[in-house]
Amino acid sequence: MKNTDKNTTAILCEVGDLIMEKNTNTTNSPLVSICIPVFNEEKDIERTITNVLTQTYDNFEVVISDNASTDQTGKICKELAEKDSRVKYFRSSETCNQNENFNRVFKFSKGQFTLWLGGHDWLDEHYIKQCIAKFEENPEYVLVTTYKKHIDDDGAEHYEEYKGTRLDSKSPYKRFSRMLWFLTQSYLYIGPVCSMMRRSALEKTSIIKNILFGDRIISLEMSLLGPWGHVPKCLHYRKNPTFTTSKQYIKNYGLEQSPFLCKVRMCLEVTKIVWRKDFLKFHEKLFCTLALIRYYFRYHFTRTISKFENTFKIGNYSD
Repeated sequence: MKNTDKNTTAILCEVGDLIMEKNTNTTNSPLVSICIPVFNEEKDIERTITNVLTQTYDNFEVVISDNASTDQTGKICKELAEKDSRVKYFRSSETCNQNENFNRVFKFSKGQFTLWLGGHDWLDEHYIKQCIAKFEENPEYVLVTTYKKHIDDDGAEHYEEYKGTRLDSKSPYKRFSRMLWFLTQSYLYIGPVCSMMRRSALEKTSIIKNILFGDRIISLEMSLLGPWGHVPKCLHYRKNPTFTTSKQYIKNYGLEQSPFLCKVRMCLEVTKIVWRKDFLKFHEKLFCTLALIRYYFRYHFTRTISKFENTFKIGNYSD
């Protein structure tokens, strides 16, 4: 571990108000960690935690990292932690950006398998049990996905089951290329960051980088590390806020980045990750890089066409 990581962890422990159950016997470490990064989630957080606690699988913990909420989120979480020893609550004294809070809650967890869960999302009661069963089918799986249903602020449901090729190939390049393809398709098809991951694989990544599209970067890195399993059932429900632009996202989450260069930086970061993977052969690194370049230009081509279509529609309305 780098000194900076040690210092960061030390500072977080000193400035944060740590509330945990007294029993911290590491011999009874949970197999699964449900990691919930929260900020001002008083409206939904009790439902989310209570829902997780009804899982039909027993050996898990719920780890909450409160990003210095200013509403009743902390009070609600503390009360739930006092009632159930599976709930561990950590609070930071200062607000950081969203990506940092995702990384922090992972560091506080202990499970061999990890799921990041939004403070306003919920799970089918059999989610953990069925994901663990899929991991047990193939010890090479580093991540297991399920179908997800998205609900927006107005209560409208958005759901689609993609039944085509996923990321179960043994070839790192084929998985990487497939993940790039998913990034050009509907967000309803796949959601790697909010899927269950094997901790030993996740620890080999840079976790979620503090830049826009950090979730895409870690998804691509996980695709290189091993095949993914899939449970073809809707077991995860996500409450999505109304759409925000890249510029709004950067402002809301404190990401120091120009929205005009975000895609360039994402591709550069992924390229560096690819060429640092010693287990990849030279030709695999080259193929991944070419696939990434193709993805970048496809993204800009699609975006240009979309802008042209919008301009054309506006022109029609103005006639």
